[in-house]
Amino acid sequence: MNKYIWKGILDKYKASATLKAAIPRMYLIEAPQEKIEQRGAYPYCVVIPIASDKEYTFTEAADNLQVQFSIYDDDDTVATINDAADKLKAVFDFASITVTGYNHICMQQEYSELMHEDKYWHQVVVYDLIIQKTR
Repeated sequence: MNKYIWKGILDKYKASATLKAAIPRMYLIEAPQEKIEQRGAYPYCVVIPIASDKEYTFTEAADNLQVQFSIYDDDDTVATINDAADKLKAVFDFASITVTGYNHICMQQEYSELMHEDKYWHQVVVYDLIIQKTR
């Protein structure tokens, strides 16, 4: 994921006080373990680029990226992570992401799943992001 796409996602996240209140921390690819081990570090989100490919027409080219948002929570109940996921989806479903050097085409949710791993909840939300290089 290039730095401009990450910046566009981070800017969209930071612009939503509601989302920042529900998920106080967002990281790219992995969360720093020393911060996660601190008390009160949950919930948090890790953004992971899954796949990237190019789409071509006769006159234009677009980048199609799959981006995974992984939300983690250590609460005993599912309520906190469900609320966080709902707020994330409210911000990013069909969102317009500003990416330097690109025109935004589409951001749509492809997949969402809630899992319980050991003593943690893990909510995965995958998006397709299509952007087109500006000329």
